[in-house]
Amino acid sequence: SDDEVPEKVDILVSEPIGTFLFNERMIETYICARDRFLKPGGKMFPNVGDLCVAPFSDAVLHAEQAAKNGFWKNTDFYGLDLTAAVARSTREHFTQPIVDYIDPQCLVSEPVAT
Repeated sequence: SDDEVPEKVDILVSEPIGTFLFNERMIETYICARDRFLKPGGKMFPNVGDLCVAPFSDAVLHAEQAAKNGFWKNTDFYGLDLTAAVARSTREHFTQPIVDYIDPQCLVSEPVAT
């Protein structure tokens, strides 16, 4: 098509950030671009990513997230009792990443680079 580059390129520059490099599927798009457009031996920038992780405890954030699950505690939603879905909804909700600022005072250990 007209929007394709006519030949493979020597260098691929991108901003594949996302949360933990994977949220928003940015890393997948970057890898796809590499496979489609980069010549063998070509360079990618950036070509490495560092993750810095640390456990934290934030009661306010936890309460805010738990409150978002309140819809499923409805016993009369147009005549339907939705409470059967509370446990699963809670599990699903708490497995989703939270993209937010974490107050350093909430850290319970030192960060570790991976």
